Amino acid sequence: MDYEGAIEDFNKAIELDPEDDYSFYYRSECKFQIYDYIGAIEDINKSISMDERENKEVLLERKELFEKVRDL
Repeated sequence: MDYEGAIEDFNKAIELDPEDDYSFYYRSECKFQIYDYIGAIEDINKSISMDERENKEVLLERKELFEKVRDL
């Protein structure tokens, strides 16, 4: 999978609509796949702050990211 290309696409999507929490969430997923855990955490935090639904799955994914960074 071309995660770098997907990140570029999500960057463009965020430029067009900086309030789209899904773009930040999916860019976070891509960054996670290329081991950019800090970038992934930044994006997932942004997504969570924009989404008032308090999605449990997203919060669990953020926990997993923090654990990855802690274990480095």
